[in-house]
Amino acid sequence: MKSLRMHIPSSRQEQQKIATVLTNADKEIELLEQQLADFQQEKKALMQVLLAGKKRVVVDS
Repeated sequence: MKSLRMHIPSSRQEQQKIATVLTNADKEIELLEQQLADFQQEKKALMQVLLAGKKRVVVDS
């Protein structure tokens, strides 16, 4: 098995750049997770409307 070596940057500036990239990635993940939760909630609400018969779906042949 090949061993994995990790480079640890010694300069504070490089460490800060890496931290900024990781922080931005975390924020993006949080936003995408919230968007997914919103879409799931919207789907649930639409399914309830459809199953209750309040809306009809018209399918063109």
